[in-house]
This record gives sequence, structure tokens and C-alpha cells, in this order.
Amino acid sequence: MRGTNRAGGTDRGGTSTNLFIFLLSVLICISSQEERTYVRTLPSGAKVVCDFCPPGSYQRSPCTLTRPTECRQCCGGFYTEFWNYVPVCLPCDPCEVNQEEKRPCTRFHNRVCQCKPGYFWHSHYCKKHTVCSLGEGVKTEGTPSKDTVCEPCANGHYAAGPEGNKRCTPYTAW
Repeated sequence: MRGTNRAGGTDRGGTSTNLFIFLLSVLICISSQEERTYVRTLPSGAKVVCDFCPPGSYQRSPCTLTRPTECRQCCGGFYTEFWNYVPVCLPCDPCEVNQEEKRPCTRFHNRVCQCKPGYFWHSHYCKKHTVCSLGEGVKTEGTPSKDTVCEPCANGHYAAGPEGNKRCTPYTAW
């Protein structure tokens, strides 16, 4: 019996679709296995296929002809993000001056920092947001990644409140 599949084509009992999905699954499985091993040349010249260590760990000792790869977990403040054969875990970056932690360091990923409120990232450091001058209002609020954008207030408008922090608003008659 023929029916219409979701893509609008004709399904002939699902045989070709099932075969395609099966072959795709096999290819994904094979490529996943290949990405988790590497070839190591021993001092004798013999080649051996070693396992990578999983994310969150490092290689304590490589494999030999008689022993598998030995991995150890990263300690606090250190991480590895990918399958690897590094001899030590990477140290997590500290947050810099005027930064705060957005995502903490774990065994599996580095710490992510962002600029504190009132600052934005500019050429490798957090810089204080621009303060709009007298007669100007905030066009776009600053973010941790972008500076404040100011604009002159149009005729009949003013920036109410402390200098640099307000949008231009129209004068109102009492």
C-alpha cells in the first residue's frame, strides 16, 4: 500500500527510508568511534590504537600494547571540554577587574565571565559605559557587550534626572 510521507513524497512501505536511516546510524556510530581514538607510535616503532580521555578528564598514562589508556578526572578549577589525550587539565580563567561570573568553571568547561552592570567589553577589558552629556539622552542602553549610545535631545525634549542616565522626554505643560 502506498501513502504519502511527511515530506510529500511517496513511501513504498518504508523500506528505502528505513535502509537510509540504518546506514546513516551506522555511519554516525563509526565516525563517533573514530573521533574517540588515535594512533600512537611506541618507542619500538609499533603502532597502537589508544582511546582518548572523555571531557572532564586528562590522560594520566597512554595506552601500550598490553594496557589501555588511563584517564583521571580534572580537579576543581581545571577542565577539559573535548575528548583528548592532554597530560594535564586546563586551568579555568579567572574573571578580570569589573567582571562577574556568568557561568562557573566545571570539569567540563571553562568559566565564562561578563562585564558587571555599568561596564562593557572593549578591547580585552571592561570599560565604563559612556555617560551622556547635558542635553543628550540615552538612545540605546549599554549592555555587558555594548556601550551606551547617546543622542541629542530634539527641540521640546529634555533628559530628565541625573546627567547621563535618562532618555529624552517631551516637555509637558503644567
